[in-house]
Amino acid sequence: KRKSASADAGRWSRLKGFFADERTHKLGGLLLVLSAAYLLVAFTSFLFTWRIDQDLIGRSWGEIFSPEVRAENWLGKLGALTANQFIYKWFGIAAFGLVLWSFMAGIRILLGTWLLPVNRTLGWTAMAMLWLPTALGFAFRGEYVFLGGGIGFTITKHLSTLLGNIGTGFLIVFSLGAFITFAFNTNFHWLGD
Repeated sequence: KRKSASADAGRWSRLKGFFADERTHKLGGLLLVLSAAYLLVAFTSFLFTWRIDQDLIGRSWGEIFSPEVRAENWLGKLGALTANQFIYKWFGIAAFGLVLWSFMAGIRILLGTWLLPVNRTLGWTAMAMLWLPTALGFAFRGEYVFLGGGIGFTITKHLSTLLGNIGTGFLIVFSLGAFITFAFNTNFHWLGD
């Protein structure tokens, strides 16, 4: 048992050393910056090629990775699948907020500084990733439902069932006004004028 315990302690010590190593941090930061660039290209391409690549999404994994099957996304099949997951199924175009955070976190690790104020950027991004899918899911229900993503579609569907379409529209406008008021301490004297 002593040999087993000391071997476990040695492995744990090496693992801690690996994650504490400055080179590991730099590689992590570089990975985040490159992931941001990859997501930016894949997401941007999705906005132009999503119709064509929708055929790819419904196929089995064996078919997807067949050499005969092609994707129009600028980053190929993996780019099409990644963009479909983040934009079509999850966040809509608000997924671009993840690109910002991946880039900022990578730069923070590599250079030791934040490019933008963290708390304010986090607040704006969180608001955008909740409000934007909901608003776009409400505004675009047909062919362009992907702009709000699956989250926007689901939230809008539940709100419309609960509040009706007009009530949902009022709630979306109110939530934007509430956020702007809270963020900027907006003055409403112009309403009286």
